[in-house]
Amino acid sequence: MLHHMAGPSLRVLVLLVMMLLALLSCSASPEPQPSPTPPKASVNYQAVEAAVEDQIKAGSLGLSTINAVMVSVDGKTVVAHYRNGARPDQALHVWSVTKSVMSALVGIAIGDGLIDSLDATLAQLLPEYRTQLNAEQAKITLRQLMTMTAGYPSDQPSTELVAMFARRGDPVPMVLRKGPATEPGAIFEYSSIGSHLVSAVLRSALRRADGDHPRTILQYAREKLFDPLEIDSRPAYEKPTSGTDIEEFDALTEFGWGTDAGGLHSGCCLLRLRPADMVKFGELYLRNGVWRGKQILPVGWVQQTMTPSSLSSRYGLMWWLETDQRGEAIWAAEGSQGQLIAVVPDRQVVVAIGAVPTKDYATSHSDVLYLAINTILPAIE
Repeated sequence: MLHHMAGPSLRVLVLLVMMLLALLSCSASPEPQPSPTPPKASVNYQAVEAAVEDQIKAGSLGLSTINAVMVSVDGKTVVAHYRNGARPDQALHVWSVTKSVMSALVGIAIGDGLIDSLDATLAQLLPEYRTQLNAEQAKITLRQLMTMTAGYPSDQPSTELVAMFARRGDPVPMVLRKGPATEPGAIFEYSSIGSHLVSAVLRSALRRADGDHPRTILQYAREKLFDPLEIDSRPAYEKPTSGTDIEEFDALTEFGWGTDAGGLHSGCCLLRLRPADMVKFGELYLRNGVWRGKQILPVGWVQQTMTPSSLSSRYGLMWWLETDQRGEAIWAAEGSQGQLIAVVPDRQVVVAIGAVPTKDYATSHSDVLYLAINTILPAIE
């Protein structure tokens, strides 16, 4: 009996000794540990909002046309500042921010296989207009159109752009017959006419894919972009809009996407979005094209978009490439008369600013970019 108990009793004794040693070691002075880094002081976003308003009031009269300033940080809206009686449900004409939305749709269409690649030529992309394409234009690529290096006329002066939208019927043949103003692939020349041809390229791709009942640009945008982002685009103002009735278009408050006289949704402007929609669009790029766990933009499209062309270090695929005070990248969708979506990937910040010009005053995209870089971003570091 004693022989059988010796083994277990010895093990119990060893266990007790080990426990005693463990207790003694715990009572000894512990090794000094580094103090935890104190948490970063929280930002007073009410103070940020007040600073924005102070800067607007202290600035030019043009800045007073700003109706909305929104800021999101890490996907959360922290500033939603409305002024001049504006309401969150009111849409604004975002002017050339339209180009950046069109860029997203082209990326989606390439991912869907509707468009072969950025290096496809107009001869391949616009076969229905082949009789209007000369040999030089036939070789222009989609990449050149989207990087503003295709040579089509500059926005300054705007005479030809206004004429394009004022034309009765489809203006694309007129644009192609006139052709580029400079040699394709030679210089960077910001061209809204060239951007409208990007919309024509997408329409042509939808017609080839859909047969007798092709989707419109807006229908495709709803299916692939607006509805997934929960951007309310119904009902929509979709009438032809020219330079003569632009003031009427600017005065609207609902969602809209104006067209040319041939019914093609504008690739350069005439899109109306709510400020909160602008934030969502910016956050989509902040998240590399993913929204609520779903890949909306093709993998790698954001990186492609924000890669500058060889002819302009400040422009990608219909997005501006800016920097903040610290030299960090800002991806900017910029529109005339004070429209801005600024995406700051290193800080996980989106700034959206919308303005409505008056008969006497208007601000510029450079003014609102300055407001974002010099007032908003430093305040939320």
